[in-house]
Amino acid sequence: MNKEQSPELRAVIAAAVYVTLGSNARIASVEPSKRSATASVDTQMNAWSLEGRRQIHGGHRVR
Repeated sequence: MNKEQSPELRAVIAAAVYVTLGSNARIASVEPSKRSATASVDTQMNAWSLEGRRQIHGGHRVR
């Protein structure tokens, strides 16, 4: 793990790996994503918006 990461972040990652993969899992390395965090949030919000529109329009009758 990179020394720039806080101990809290390391603990959260280790806990997530333990819960998801079990006690035999090992963390080889952790690197920051090449995408920015805001791009990920924008993509998720866009997906929610599209799904909401799909549900609204899907409930309308076609004439």
